[in-house]
Amino acid sequence: MRVGGNSSGVIADERGVSKSTVKRWLGRARVEGTLANRPRTGRPCKTTPAHDQEMVARAQGLTRAGAAGVSRPVSIPLVEVILFIQ
Repeated sequence: MRVGGNSSGVIADERGVSKSTVKRWLGRARVEGTLANRPRTGRPCKTTPAHDQEMVARAQGLTRAGAAGVSRPVSIPLVEVILFIQ
């Protein structure tokens, strides 16, 4: 299947995932109309969406800061930052 003129293989290479993952994403988008995260079972998040956005913004603005460099300015425990970025 081609998306935007690119094959599943090209998209997989660009994203660093397998072709089967790209095909699964495309199937999900076709059925659900979106690739947005779905609710999951398991432990609830300890960070709020606002904290998540702040961590992402800080991480994008920093180079080689690491999890500790992101954790300190937003006052979020280091382990939560590490779990978030994995």
